[in-house]
Amino acid sequence: MVWIDTGYSNSTRRESESGSSFFNRREAAAAIACLKAIAGSAAFVEAALADLQEDEPLVGVICMYAPQVALIDEMLMTSGLPSEFRRLVKVGTVDSYQGKENRIVIVSLVRSNPEHHMGFVRTANRINVALSRAMERLVIIGSAKMFERRGNALSAVVKELRSAERIIGDGRGGN
Repeated sequence: MVWIDTGYSNSTRRESESGSSFFNRREAAAAIACLKAIAGSAAFVEAALADLQEDEPLVGVICMYAPQVALIDEMLMTSGLPSEFRRLVKVGTVDSYQGKENRIVIVSLVRSNPEHHMGFVRTANRINVALSRAMERLVIIGSAKMFERRGNALSAVVKELRSAERIIGDGRGGN
């Protein structure tokens, strides 16, 4: 398990609104970069494919909000990744992932704002679904500082990953 920290700003939103929902371009770009790194390791992909059932995606990208799913889907189509690899990726909302698993799961938390409004990302059962869908590898993408405060379902995860030095990226972020 690793957390890719997309940074945090005390004065700027890293999320954008889409109606009453949200998306985060910085996290979407990080998810695509992660997919490119996976696709770039032919030996890893080949070994992982040996165990896959037919039509089973290798990688699941779980997003907390539907507009993030749409953004990542759009970026995936224009990413330059081969269509053979793109077929191994399933992008969906956390609610659509009940009862499903993938070898590798990338979770995009989306929320990052100076007010620390987490919306339903604060909900323990949604976090549980998102974090428990990975069979072998889990990558969490989001602002670690946004979720390190006590009182939300991810604060213990952030604390544990910080102590294990498994948070990479912008660190605690700045402006």
